[in-house]
Amino acid sequence: MKKFRKNIRLKGYDYSQSGLYYVTVCTNFKEKILWKDIVDDNVILSSVGKAVEDCISFIDSNYENVVIDKYCIMPNHIHLIVDLGMSESRRGSLPLRELEKQNNIELHNVIGRMKSYTTRQYRILSGNPKAILWQRNFYEHIIRNDEDYAEKWKYIDENVLKWNLDFDY
Repeated sequence: MKKFRKNIRLKGYDYSQSGLYYVTVCTNFKEKILWKDIVDDNVILSSVGKAVEDCISFIDSNYENVVIDKYCIMPNHIHLIVDLGMSESRRGSLPLRELEKQNNIELHNVIGRMKSYTTRQYRILSGNPKAILWQRNFYEHIIRNDEDYAEKWKYIDENVLKWNLDFDY
């Protein structure tokens, strides 16, 4: 019997539409490989975690119309708030006709490229050309209002503090 993957995306939603998206991406089998240590309450990223952080910075500075508004790298997953379109400060400086002409990259393409690049880096760092860094899918949530945004922002801020309460820890 053929297994079908469940589509977790909102049916009919245009994921290239300008907006804010909360994203969580988990490592394969929730392996704790993105942190090296915690020293004096400061997280020390592993070499893989640093590659992930570098990739996030690359997205933020090299993709037109994409801003990583906030992120957090945990031992076995990452959280991102992705601003697809343009950040509010840049958005306000463009005439409406320019905003209407924007062609945004789709959210799954941004995340897919990040996962692909970081997996290549992981394979180099691990010495295993078949190593898999990420789970196949990722969780996304369309941020709908200021309250939702504040809740996701706070969750990302406090996630590191709650790590020792994580059942997979």
